[in-house]
Amino acid sequence: LVCESAFAHRASSRLRGFFSIAVVRATGCRSEAALLTGEFLPVAVALDELSSDMVALLMSIEDGVRERLNKFDAETAQSPWQTMVDAAERDLEAYKQELQAQGLSPNEFSRLQDELVRTREAVDSLESSTAKLAEEQTQTEHAWTALLSLVEARRVARMALLEMVASRSGRLRFTHARAQDTGPWISFVRTTAGIRENGYVQDVQDLAQWLWKGSEAELANRVAAWQTFLTTKGVKPFAELSGLKPAFLIRLTTVDESARYRMATELPQDVISMTFLMEGGRPDRPEDWQPIVKGSPGQRTAAMLAFVLHHGKEPLVLDQPEDDLDSEWIFKLVVKELRQSRWHRQLIVVSHNANIPVLGDAEQVIALENRAGTLAVRCTTEQVAHGSSVSIPHVGPVESPHVRRDIQAIMEGGVAAFVLREQKYNNETRAHKAA
Repeated sequence: LVCESAFAHRASSRLRGFFSIAVVRATGCRSEAALLTGEFLPVAVALDELSSDMVALLMSIEDGVRERLNKFDAETAQSPWQTMVDAAERDLEAYKQELQAQGLSPNEFSRLQDELVRTREAVDSLESSTAKLAEEQTQTEHAWTALLSLVEARRVARMALLEMVASRSGRLRFTHARAQDTGPWISFVRTTAGIRENGYVQDVQDLAQWLWKGSEAELANRVAAWQTFLTTKGVKPFAELSGLKPAFLIRLTTVDESARYRMATELPQDVISMTFLMEGGRPDRPEDWQPIVKGSPGQRTAAMLAFVLHHGKEPLVLDQPEDDLDSEWIFKLVVKELRQSRWHRQLIVVSHNANIPVLGDAEQVIALENRAGTLAVRCTTEQVAHGSSVSIPHVGPVESPHVRRDIQAIMEGGVAAFVLREQKYNNETRAHKAA
């Protein structure tokens, strides 16, 4: 009540002093306008008139306002509210005298009163913040759940795709490891935290090892502890749980708040491992499945080609799939995969190997040549009736004479070379034909 009374008297005093201040400032405008001369004299006259009018207007209403303020003060002094204020002031004065009688300082009491007011304001602010914090925590939990659901949906879609490819090819298998591609995650943490290239190298690796390489059953708890540390900066409990160095964790707490939130929500990608069935191997024998990373360049090419051919049904363009493959692999793998895939998708293959268009049963072969620096379809000009000629493009199935001759010349070295090779392989080819 004493404080509220002081506020009311202060407001009344300010209203009383308003007119005096306004008149002084308006008069000051007249004094400043009087300094203008020359071409600014008309401006000075106008400002002087405005200032005079304002002073006259203020003085004309000042008496009425002061009368209303006096009436307000008189009514307030007789009000029950003022009676309570007077009683509170007497009680406060008596309490101060009692404090003095006990050897306590009234000034210290006033300071404690002010501190009590500030404490109550702080408590009110904290209670308001607590309500907002609960709402924000709920929103954070919903956002994190939505993010995990999105990651899981992407994981399920990826595995469905890989299972489809594996079932179609019969030669590929895939294994899946959750959140194990930690290399990019480590780079993200170092960049986001602003850690120099040679700083805390082992510490960041130890963090990734503890966080993502441990038991999958405890993964959610480790991620929650990591997020709690980044949001609360609680170094000691996280250091005890993870075994990481406190100095490194303290360095992470100095990172900007938004950057720490980004690190808290960053997840490593999954690792997909592919194995392929070796030529002549049996699917039921684990030793016949070889990791693609351990295969030869030709084996890796064949495995990846099988993956591409059995993924999707849209048209597919292959540029020289025979690269890094010997002819045996081309005949046993590439041609086999092309013949199987051609029934459910369109394949366009650029090749220099005769096995692909001939043994792959290409429906249409287009022979190309470099004509004056431009890639063009090879054509043959033939005479027709009445001395006219037509240009016949070398396009069509293998049965087309032009196409067949192009394959023999470009891919086999010519008919003579083809026949000569057959003669040299006579024993094998004769036995094969007989069989």
